[in-house]
Amino acid sequence: MKTIALSVVLATAAFAGAAHAQETYVPHTPFTASEQDRTGGGAGGGWDNTNGAIYPVNPAAERAVEAGLAALEEKNFARAEEVFGKVVQRNPRNASANFYLGATRMDLGKWADAKEHLEIAASKMPKHPDPKSRLGVTYAMLGDAAGAQAQRVALVQMADACKARCRLAPYITAGIEMIDKAMAEATRN
Repeated sequence: MKTIALSVVLATAAFAGAAHAQETYVPHTPFTASEQDRTGGGAGGGWDNTNGAIYPVNPAAERAVEAGLAALEEKNFARAEEVFGKVVQRNPRNASANFYLGATRMDLGKWADAKEHLEIAASKMPKHPDPKSRLGVTYAMLGDAAGAQAQRVALVQMADACKARCRLAPYITAGIEMIDKAMAEATRN
């Protein structure tokens, strides 16, 4: 399954300057087409309501995201950046493509570019911990301790609401740890 494979790729891919921050972090990726089908959306021309804004799902964009995920699985970050960049260029509101483009740019050490796309993903997927986690790391790597701390606080609030019982609990906890490690590294440098 592409979602599981991407989780492994994103968890194990080293990104410049913060490889150790990912050691315990296995992200839960944004909704895939099959998850949208189970939650009332659909990839085959259906509706995407995963980020609070309901709009038609673009099957071509779904295929392009799958191609980007394949590139990530191969650790071909330049190709993934190209593919996700084209999806975002065609639809700047595509939360998943912005998330994957931001994560890919982290892997390439393009922190400022990653920040832009992770901010979009975090705003479009406020109930999902991964954009917040990666955005917090990106802020830390850019020297923005207040920004990193704000993402950490948002994750702590998610953890408090979840009380370790929701399906995202391990990802929320891992995201907090990921930001903590990145902030500690940033203060050492």
